[in-house]
Amino acid sequence: MLKPTKTYKREVALGMLAYYFVMQTLAVWYPDALAAADAVKIPAFTFAAGAFALDAGAKQWQKQ
Repeated sequence: MLKPTKTYKREVALGMLAYYFVMQTLAVWYPDALAAADAVKIPAFTFAAGAFALDAGAKQWQKQ
C-alpha cells in the first residue's frame, strides 16, 4: 500500500492562525497591524476549521 503524501494543511492552518494572533498583538503598538489581522481573519479561521475537520474526518473514515 502506498504511503500517503503529506499535505501540510494543519501546519499551514496553524501558521495562518499564528499570523492573525501576532498581528492582533502588534496592533497595540502599530495600528496598521489591525487592518492586516482583519484581512486574514475569515480565510484563516475558515481554512483552519476545514483543515482540522478534514483531518479528524479522514481518521474516522480510515478506521472503518
